[in-house]
Amino acid sequence: MKRWLRAALCGFVLMGLSFAQGAQQNLWNPVRLQLVGPLDSVGIDCGAAGETHLEIVLSSGESRNLQVPLVIEPSFVDPKVDLSWEGAGSVQWPATEELKAPLFVAPSRLPLPVVPVAVPVLPLAAILGLVALVLLMLFLRSKPGPRFAVTLVGSALLLLQVGAVNPAPPGFVRIIEMEGAGTWNVFDSARDVIPHQPGQSIRLQVKPASAPVTWLVTEQAGSLAIEARAGGALLRKQSTMKPGMLRLQKEQNALGNLESSWVREASGQWTHRGPWALGLALPDPVSDGAQPPGWLMTGLPQGPEIWVARFAEGAGPRSAAVGASQTWLRKRMDG
Repeated sequence: MKRWLRAALCGFVLMGLSFAQGAQQNLWNPVRLQLVGPLDSVGIDCGAAGETHLEIVLSSGESRNLQVPLVIEPSFVDPKVDLSWEGAGSVQWPATEELKAPLFVAPSRLPLPVVPVAVPVLPLAAILGLVALVLLMLFLRSKPGPRFAVTLVGSALLLLQVGAVNPAPPGFVRIIEMEGAGTWNVFDSARDVIPHQPGQSIRLQVKPASAPVTWLVTEQAGSLAIEARAGGALLRKQSTMKPGMLRLQKEQNALGNLESSWVREASGQWTHRGPWALGLALPDPVSDGAQPPGWLMTGLPQGPEIWVARFAEGAGPRSAAVGASQTWLRKRMDG
């Protein structure tokens, strides 16, 4: 089958699955490769869905066995056509697909956090300059030559003054969904790029679902570094964690220092409880009217009491906040 036709079919299949399954979309499909040097890089073309790119340098005779992610099932990849590398070494495609861990299902719908984006704005100096430019153009309205030159130079200077507000925060936004005592779901959300821990079983989704995703695998200080990239798109990664002895109860916070906390009563009313320190009981309500972010309130099931809290900077269970710009938790009190 021609490469362009197969790539198009893969794209249609991916879009069809995203429409048909919605939340079941998963752009993490592990495959294990045997690399033999000398190699400079390895690429796996996944058609319209994206690609996997390995920037790993191996010297002559050096070999590595690596698990790398694909954005599509390995069965859709033709290694004779889609697998390429730079160097005189070799890359061996596995004879059988690697089994994935079962997909995780969120116990309650969790909206995708809205990560801030940079918005171009004109600072005060630029606004004053714009007013001055308009007045100068009115003054020179009877002189087309000078008016054109002033307009051209003034416009260029105003463009140089354009700044940005609400820059996208570094890292990602993490939400720990505390459902039951056995396993908690962890959701990481970011715009454009999101890191991945090698060997971790996850579900990766992208919005819009048609956005191509690139898995980039590099080596830093002798360790693998993996990240998913999708320019202009929102990425959400779902994983799980075992709480062990960690718990959060009205009588005691045995989880971590919380910067802010809220309780949604069974009546639907939100109460702000302020900071909640490790080892202390749930604080009394604070009468300041503060509420949690809207994206954490949207889509919550009606009826049960729900807690929402934000971890203090650098705090979190088992360093769960490492790399995150914000770390939140949500807990249903009827489970």
